Amino acid sequence: MIPGYRKRIVTNQNALREKAIIFENELDDRVVELIKLLYLVDVQDKFPEVNIVEAYFLVLEGKYIIEFIGEKFLKAEIPLDLYKNVENNFAERLAAEEENQFMIDVKWANEFLKK
Repeated sequence: MIPGYRKRIVTNQNALREKAIIFENELDDRVVELIKLLYLVDVQDKFPEVNIVEAYFLVLEGKYIIEFIGEKFLKAEIPLDLYKNVENNFAERLAAEEENQFMIDVKWANEFLKK
């Protein structure tokens, strides 16, 4: 693999754009996916009528945001402290993960947390 690059498989253009944003901001997409899963579960509990189909990470005006796509448009800001806490709390487990995992998404995050 080329130094400084991560191989990822994405299923649509929104996911590709999301990965580009994550990597351009020098973030770990695995940490972002763990946070997205936490937020997704919370939003689905609080707003079941929205029927969320997808959630995407982006950066707006220097803030980390998750946009939820469903019957209504919802978004949530991710505090930088939360990103750092998740990154630190899972650092050892993430370091132990295999390098050849290319599909990093909410499904991956769910399986990771079950381990």
